[in-house]
Amino acid sequence: MILGFQYSSVQKGIPVEYLVIAGGGAGGQALSNAYNGGGGGAGGFRTGTMLTALATATPVSVGGAGATNATNGGNSIFSTITSTGGGRGFGQASAAQNGGSGGGGSSAGSSFGISSPVTDPVQGFRGGTGNNTGQPGGAGGGAGAVGGDAIPGSNTGGAGGAGRASSITGTSVTYAGGGSGGGQFTQAGGSGGGGAGGINGNPGSPGTFYGSAGGGGNGINSTVGGVGFQGVVILKYPDTHTMTIGAGLTGSTAASGGFKVTTITAGTGNITLAVNPPEPPLQTALNTYPGRAGLIGQYFNGDWRSTISTGNIGTLPLSAPTTYTSISYGTRGDFYGFIAIGYFKPPTTGTYTFYTSSDDGSGVWVGDIAAASSGRTTANATLNNALGAGQGDTKRSGTISLTGGIWYPIRIVHEEGGGGDNLTFSWAGPGIAETTSLSTYFKAPMDLSGSNLNTYYPS
Repeated sequence: MILGFQYSSVQKGIPVEYLVIAGGGAGGQALSNAYNGGGGGAGGFRTGTMLTALATATPVSVGGAGATNATNGGNSIFSTITSTGGGRGFGQASAAQNGGSGGGGSSAGSSFGISSPVTDPVQGFRGGTGNNTGQPGGAGGGAGAVGGDAIPGSNTGGAGGAGRASSITGTSVTYAGGGSGGGQFTQAGGSGGGGAGGINGNPGSPGTFYGSAGGGGNGINSTVGGVGFQGVVILKYPDTHTMTIGAGLTGSTAASGGFKVTTITAGTGNITLAVNPPEPPLQTALNTYPGRAGLIGQYFNGDWRSTISTGNIGTLPLSAPTTYTSISYGTRGDFYGFIAIGYFKPPTTGTYTFYTSSDDGSGVWVGDIAAASSGRTTANATLNNALGAGQGDTKRSGTISLTGGIWYPIRIVHEEGGGGDNLTFSWAGPGIAETTSLSTYFKAPMDLSGSNLNTYYPS
């Protein structure tokens, strides 16, 4: 294979899957005998995929654990993604004050049994409510569930909200459970949320699970609740690339199954992601390997009007295609379609105009959508000249802003029903008058032997 790198990756960045979990909040302090503290909330949970630019410094910050005396967990950041620290638990000072808890992903803990709000359901859930009569505390909210309320008439604090599972490391792991509410009269609190939420004054712990759990509230007189657990940022990306962990960050990288997984466990700094392709990227290959000027095209017999208006006429690879250094024809008959594909390299940055004069409809797509296996519509065409409809010879144009020196996939289609038929394609750009010539700035895909490759270069 000549080429092996996605066009979209070259243009827009490397796809990186992320899991960004903030620090868990600390559990509340038991402020006097028999009165307990609420559990700390889990750190916020954010997951998804983004395209990040090549060799560009990207900020990362791992949120610290909520410390003693009931402090919130710290925020974790990857690029533009911020996961909010878990809220702290609060303690009771009298029978009229309940042990509340912080919500997962909430920037503030609850106060005396008033559950903290769900500030962002994507990040986590609110804490549970304490109890006036039994004095056990409400639990911390988790990434996957609301923290449990205190159980009236019992000595048991609420159970911490459950965490959420992620398989970003290759193994399903549950993260970000909420801490339990403290129990009355030194009794054990409720269970910690799945994801190692702390229990009755204990900190969140990696244990079987891992990641930014809230600390448990305490039911022991004047004793602080458990600390929260440190946040974590985990990034997964193709193993053809190399990530550099910058100064100020602590982390490690492991490779498995065609991907690398970088786990950053502490600090604030920058990462960079560099390309190490086994074969030249598309842009380099198009500039380096032999090629043929023009586009390759093929006619298809039949009434294609119901499909060609979406740009998907025929099946790639094309069979028996012809290289075109200009496209202008007419009177070929009725009920046929035509498709031409290749690459266009604008000489300078600016606005380029593409024209078709056709009977019946025609269209042009430029960019990633031109090379995609599907998804083209009249709405995302650079030029839609009555696609899907019959018409006499009509000339229309479409414009697009392009970067000079970059190869862009291009696709031209023409549909013909009955009656007259023709197609002429032309283009113009900064300092270039309208022309039908494809001899310069256009390249037809071909292999090293000089034969048409019959499709876009493999991605």
